[in-house]
Amino acid sequence: MLRRYRAIGVDFDGTLTSEGPPSADVLASLREAREDGLRLVLVTGRILAELSNVFPGAEDCFDCIVAENGAVLARPAGLRRLAPPIPLELDEAFRKRAVPFRRGQVLLATVMSSAPIVWEELSRLGLECQIVQNRGELMVVPAGVTKGTGLAAALAELGISPHAAVGIGDAENDHSLLNLCELGVAVANAVPSLKAHADLVLAEPAGRGVADFLRGPLLRGEEEICSPRWLIEVGRFDDGAPVCIPADGVNVLIEGATLSGKSYAAGLLAEGLLVLGYSICVLDPEGDHMGLGGLHACMTVGGKRPLPSPEQLGDLLRSTFGSLVVDLSLLPRPGRVATSASMLDALQRERERSGFPHWILLDEAHVPLGAEGPACSLYRPEQKGFCLVTYQPERLCARARQGLDVVITAVGDGHATLRERGVPGPARPFVLGDRITGHVRHRSKYVHAELPWDRRFYFRDPAQTTWHSAGNLEQFHHELRRCSLAGVEHHVAGHDFSRWVDDVLQDAELAARLREIEAESRASGGTLPAERLRDALRDAVQQRYRLM
Repeated sequence: MLRRYRAIGVDFDGTLTSEGPPSADVLASLREAREDGLRLVLVTGRILAELSNVFPGAEDCFDCIVAENGAVLARPAGLRRLAPPIPLELDEAFRKRAVPFRRGQVLLATVMSSAPIVWEELSRLGLECQIVQNRGELMVVPAGVTKGTGLAAALAELGISPHAAVGIGDAENDHSLLNLCELGVAVANAVPSLKAHADLVLAEPAGRGVADFLRGPLLRGEEEICSPRWLIEVGRFDDGAPVCIPADGVNVLIEGATLSGKSYAAGLLAEGLLVLGYSICVLDPEGDHMGLGGLHACMTVGGKRPLPSPEQLGDLLRSTFGSLVVDLSLLPRPGRVATSASMLDALQRERERSGFPHWILLDEAHVPLGAEGPACSLYRPEQKGFCLVTYQPERLCARARQGLDVVITAVGDGHATLRERGVPGPARPFVLGDRITGHVRHRSKYVHAELPWDRRFYFRDPAQTTWHSAGNLEQFHHELRRCSLAGVEHHVAGHDFSRWVDDVLQDAELAARLREIEAESRASGGTLPAERLRDALRDAVQQRYRLM
């Protein structure tokens, strides 16, 4: 089974230990966790020199240490400041007012009773700093620096996503640590505010709780916890309640007839994952999901450009910590199926090595994952994080069907139904939410691929014979510019443009816009200039498909 969590970020004081160094049992649990393949990061508010005094050899127990409340990163390659030091002028101000303090590489540490004076001096000096409370301690750190930002820097160096990490803490300054991670854990002795926001509160305090957790069933994959912080809203039920899908630990099937909206629903789920920072790889055989490439950290590959090899997909995902949409629409159909299967296999193996991508979305899944499909024997649904999209769910192999946790059935006009494993009763109807990116069905295929001769658009001119035709929208956009004005008027009068887009490309939105242009010409009694008609037609295609 795929290891869901690959790194643990753990606080020191009050979490690993109540006082002094960690116990022998806690140290043994840390060692066992590392031997089992987990990467460990100590995340503390302490100054490194002070940590070394109380916990000699700490660096030998962890892959790296985040110190000074996220401002300093210590790793085998050396120490790195993650923020500039607090200005020295604050030292002099504290001395003049008899405020006890210690300076680290970046922060200033003092006691909680000095808070009023600290605020006064920061205001007087006009410094952009923040005050962080840690039980009875007070830290002055640069604005924006937290344990969460420090752990994010450490995980980036380790090549691990926060969505594969667990944060464990006990105090006020551990909120950002827990919020960054896929799973936020509070020890039993944690402050009430942290317990209230944690995904899991341990039964035991401090080191005993941490040791039990490291040896427990959750990290072995024998138990699952879905954090309410990581849910994707895909619509609303009739009573207004949100329809939410867990962003981790489930497999989703999105089914529906042709033109029912299943690709729209799949894109909606993908957008939610991208917004939450999950890494996804979309294997797109029809070019339905290329619009996702407009979102942050999502790259489109394939199409008119050379496809990366299956093994290169993993390199791209790891190097960017991002997401990919792989456009397979211009491949011949047999090659499309074989490539989907080999890419699925390579992505699953990459997941086992690095944890990337968190999700794999496979459109037209009934082909590679059909009962006789080339990927059926390779498919590993126990990894979780699969979204299968198909209009023929009955053709999916038994392994694919049995591994499903959530089924969304698109029924048209923005409506769908939801079924969940373990939830009794019939499928619940709901209305799909709004997309962030525009959805154009088979975008890449209709823009770049060549349609067969009997489905091309043939341009005509009343005055002469023309041999011009368009086998895709890129050619259509180009030929519109070359078409004579008399030819444009001839096709507009016959509603030829809108009918071709509607019947052949089945793009109802673009067809409706072209019908509006054709109707505008008819309403004008033929007085609308043909040049203006041509420009309006080309603009409609360009805006819909972002052509140049």
